Amino acid sequence: MMVIPKKILCVVVTMLITQPVATTQQCRVTENHGCYPDDNDNRILPFYATGVPPVSYKVPCSFGARWQTFHTSVNLLLLVRLTETFVFFFFSVFAQVVGSQEECAELCCAYGFTGSAGVAGVECSGQCFCAHSFHPGPGAEVPMAECGKQCSGNKSEVCGANNRIVVYSFACEGVCYAPPAPPQPKPPPPPSPMPPNVAPNWMPCEVEPAKSMPFCNHTLPTATRVANLISLMTQQELCSQTYDKMGLIAKVPSWQGYNWNTECLHGLGGICNTVNGTTRCPSIFAAPPALGATFNLTVAHDLGRIISNEIRAYSNSHGHRGYQNRPIGVSAWGPNLNIYRDPRWGRNVEVPSEDPFHSGQYGVSYTKGLQWGDDDRYTKAIGALKHYTIYSVENSGGHGAQRGSSYFAIAMRDIEDTYLPQFKAPVVEARSLGYMCSYAALTNPALHSDSTSHPHSEPCCASQFFAVTKMVDEYGFEGYVQSDCGAVQNELGGEHYAANASDAAAKAIVDGRMNSNCGSGLMQHACDAVAEGLMTQADLVARVTRSLTLLMNAGLFDPVALQTYTKIPFDTINSEAAQAANLEATRQSLVLLQNPTETATGLPLLPLAKGSRVALIGPHTQTQKDLAGNYFEDIGLGTCAGPTCVPTLKAAFDAVNGGNASIAAGCDMKCTSTSGFAAAEAVAAGADVVVLALGADGDICGEGNDRMNITLPGRQIDLAQNIIALGKPTVLLLFTGGLYDIGPLKHANIAIVQGWFPGATGGTAVAETIFGEQNRFGKLPFTYYASNFTACPTLTT
Repeated sequence: MMVIPKKILCVVVTMLITQPVATTQQCRVTENHGCYPDDNDNRILPFYATGVPPVSYKVPCSFGARWQTFHTSVNLLLLVRLTETFVFFFFSVFAQVVGSQEECAELCCAYGFTGSAGVAGVECSGQCFCAHSFHPGPGAEVPMAECGKQCSGNKSEVCGANNRIVVYSFACEGVCYAPPAPPQPKPPPPPSPMPPNVAPNWMPCEVEPAKSMPFCNHTLPTATRVANLISLMTQQELCSQTYDKMGLIAKVPSWQGYNWNTECLHGLGGICNTVNGTTRCPSIFAAPPALGATFNLTVAHDLGRIISNEIRAYSNSHGHRGYQNRPIGVSAWGPNLNIYRDPRWGRNVEVPSEDPFHSGQYGVSYTKGLQWGDDDRYTKAIGALKHYTIYSVENSGGHGAQRGSSYFAIAMRDIEDTYLPQFKAPVVEARSLGYMCSYAALTNPALHSDSTSHPHSEPCCASQFFAVTKMVDEYGFEGYVQSDCGAVQNELGGEHYAANASDAAAKAIVDGRMNSNCGSGLMQHACDAVAEGLMTQADLVARVTRSLTLLMNAGLFDPVALQTYTKIPFDTINSEAAQAANLEATRQSLVLLQNPTETATGLPLLPLAKGSRVALIGPHTQTQKDLAGNYFEDIGLGTCAGPTCVPTLKAAFDAVNGGNASIAAGCDMKCTSTSGFAAAEAVAAGADVVVLALGADGDICGEGNDRMNITLPGRQIDLAQNIIALGKPTVLLLFTGGLYDIGPLKHANIAIVQGWFPGATGGTAVAETIFGEQNRFGKLPFTYYASNFTACPTLTT
C-alpha cells in the first residue's frame, strides 16, 4: 500500500452529471498497468489507502445509444487528494455493458478523463473505473492471471475478475466530452414524515394518518390489512417494494420502506450504537466453521437467539448497519448453509460443515433460535438461509468458472444428496421464513426453460425447479425469496439467460418466486415486465403481498405497546449473558489435533503449566478484529466498543498466566521475507515454552476470491520449522477460516490446536484451554487435505 502524506484531505463529493454527448470517438489502450484488487467494498486498494469507506450516491444516467436499453443507475464516487491531485470515479454497471477495455475508456472519456493522464480499469467485465492518475504502492499489484475474465465484446482482451481490476492508460481521438450543465439549486428537504424515536425502526403506525388506516388496524385479518396497504400504492411504488430497501408510498408518509439487507452470519451486522452516552456493539461469535466444530446444536440455537435479541434491541433503540447507514429492522440474512465442498473455495470461512446433514441441523437450530421466541403472536426475526444452492465457486483464482456467469452441470443424485438436504431441514423442521438464492446456475437435461440460449439450464435466482418444485411443492416453503446482490442482473449479463432486463425481472419473479432484490433488477424493470406482458400484475402483487405479510406477522404494523419484542432493551446488546454464551461456544469449538508426550516429564505437552515463560510467535499474536473472521461490521465486548476491546492472545495469556508472555511476530500472514525470523528465534530461545500463532486472514481468501493452493500462506511454515528446531516445547495454534495444509509441521513433535477464527472472546477461550482451565474441545467438521489435493480435481469438478 502506498504511503499517504500527513496532510491529506479526503472529500466525498456528489456531482450533477448530465448525459454525455453521443460521439464517434475511438479510444485505444496505450499502457497496461496490471491487475489490482478491489477489497469487495468498492475501495480500490492502490487508491483508497486511508481505510475510510467512500460514500456512494446513485444518480440516473444513460450512456448513449449503446447502453440506453439497460436504463441502469450509476454509483458515483469522487475522491480528491489535495497533496497529489487525484480524482477517481467508479461506475457500477450491474448489467454486463462494458464489452471491452476500449468501451470502458470511451465511457471514461465521455466524463472528462482525457489526455495523457486518462486511466481506466475494468472489473469482472461489468464495472468501469476512471482516474486522472494512477499511483499504486509497492505490493499492491497481483498476478495478471487473476484478471483473466474475457471481455464480453472482445474475447482477445481480459476485463478483470471478481474483485480484480485490470488497469490501463488510454488515449482517444475526437471530441468526447460535453461539459455538464450548471448545477441547479437543490430544493429544500421535505419535512420528516415520522418524528424521530416515536417507534422502533420502520414501524409506521404510531402516527397519523397511517394510524387510522385499515392496514394499521391490528384487529383486522392480515390479508385485509396487506391488501389495503397495496391499494394505496401507485404502480411504480408497488414495483419499488421489490427492492431490498422497500420504497416510499406517497399516501403513507410514515412508511419509510423497509431494509431487508442485514447480514447475520455469526452475529448481527451492525455498527456500534450509542444510547444516553453508553455504546454497545453486536455480539460477534466465532466464525461458522468453529461453531460447526462444536457439534452442539445448542450453540447454534443460542447464536440465533442472541442475534434476534440484538436485532430487536437495535431496532428498538434506532440502531443502524454500516451499509448505506440503513436502520436495522426485524429480519436477518443467515445462516450460510452452503457445503464446504472444496478447501479452495473462498467462502469456506462462512459455513459450518462439509456434511449436508450436520449443516442442515445447524440451520434448524439457528433458525429456531432466531425466528421463534416467547411471544407466539409474532415472529421474533425473519431469517433467510444462504445461499440456495449449488454455490461453491467464486472466481476459481482467475482460472476457470466465475460466480454469476458460469453454469454447472450437476447430476440430480448429487443435487439431492449434497445440495438440498441442508436447506430442506430448516424449512421443514424449523419453518424458515426466507432464503437467499445463489449466484450459481444449474445445467441438467431434466430442466426445460424458455431461455433460447440455455434451454436446459436455470440460474438459481430464476429457477422454477429450485424455487417451486422443491421449495414450495415438496418442502412447503411459505417464506420470502431474497436475491443475492446483482443476481437478477447476472441473468442478462454474465449468464446470458434472459433476453433483456424486463425478461430477467419476469423470470426472477415468476420462475424464481423472488420477493426482494439486492440490486436494481426488479425495482427498475418489474413494471416494464408487466407492461410488456412478460408477467401479470397478479404475479407482482403476490410477491409484494408475501413480503408485507411476513413483516406484518413480525408486528411491524401493530401497536408498539401491545408487543413483547418491541420492549427488548438496549442493554440486551452484548450483555453479560451474551458474552458468556459466546465464550462457551468458542471453548467448545477448539480442536486438539495432536498432543504428544514430552520425553522429560512423560506427560502430554498440554495443558501448559501456569507460571511458564511463554514466547508467543507468529502473525496472530496481536491480532484483534482478524480473530473474528468476516461478515460483521463492528465488534466489541459489553460497553467497550471497537476492535481494541477484543483481547489479543498476549493479553489473554497474560491474564491467565500472570503476565509471563513475550511476543515476536516473525512474519506477517503473507510474508516473503525471513527478516523477522532472527528476532522471533531470540524471543523463543529465552522462553520455557513456545506458542506459534499462525494462520490466515480475510485477505487470503473470502467472498469473490478462491485459493488455488491450500498451504499455509507466506513463509509461516519456514518460521515454524526454525522455531521448532530450537528444541523448546512447542504448541501450534492455527487461526484460519478453513483448513490449510501445514506440511511437515504435522509430523513434528508438537501440540497442534485448530483455533479457527474464534470471535470476540477467542483469545480468552484459547488461553483458558491451553493452560487447562477449560477442556471443551470439539471435532473437525471438515476433511483435512494434503496440499497435493489441488493437483487432481479442479475447483468445479
